[in-house]
Amino acid sequence: MPTSYQYSRPEAFGIDYENIYFNSSDNHRLHAWHMKTKAKEVKGLVLFFHGNAQNLSSHALSIQWITKYGYDVFIFDYRGYGLSQGTPNLEGVHQDGLHAFKKAREIQKKRGAKKFVAMGQSLGGNILMQTLPAHESIVDYVVLDSTFTSYKKIAFEKMKEVWFLWPLSPLAYVLVSDSHSPEKNISQFKKPTLVIHSKADQVIPYFMGEEIYRGLTMKDKKMWTLEKAPHISVYQVEDKRYQKSLVKLLDNL
Repeated sequence: MPTSYQYSRPEAFGIDYENIYFNSSDNHRLHAWHMKTKAKEVKGLVLFFHGNAQNLSSHALSIQWITKYGYDVFIFDYRGYGLSQGTPNLEGVHQDGLHAFKKAREIQKKRGAKKFVAMGQSLGGNILMQTLPAHESIVDYVVLDSTFTSYKKIAFEKMKEVWFLWPLSPLAYVLVSDSHSPEKNISQFKKPTLVIHSKADQVIPYFMGEEIYRGLTMKDKKMWTLEKAPHISVYQVEDKRYQKSLVKLLDNL
């Protein structure tokens, strides 16, 4: 569940940052952190769509490490998360994502960051894919980590995991809406994309990452398959080797 508790602060890790507030289309005030690299040259800015539950102060731990390699991070909270106003709903978080793109673009220009990277983890990957078509022209690279395209499918999978709900699991396709799912849009995406998913993901099944990868039609697409990593832990496992792999990939754009 979304919370307002502060789980971490960037300064505890020696990271310079700024609290940013911006409005969504229906005047909900949204909160973000702009975490700044200390490198002389700002290679790029990463717009980070975090996953479900808690707030940006917990999810920032997944990506703040990249500031050591010359990249700024703009991580924001959807409405109802952390210090962002409002109550979460599918249409609302979609609008929040659209406005986060705009604010991140302003900061990218102000900082002189050369590249714009859009990254989404778990639920955040779904919201990123929903909002990408409106802003794809400004994006240089997309990273989709442990995510899914269909709310109906993920609801079906979650219901199957609970023994007393298993007989009712087909109702997910009736009761859950896919009106804000990007499933039908992914074949239209054009920018280079990296898909990341673990076969051991205990939250979102691996086959959903495979579906996304197969659905992408651009020439420059990659998939990193992890064997034993838990959900959204790619940058912390295997002696953190995927941190360097991602930086190398982005540096070579």
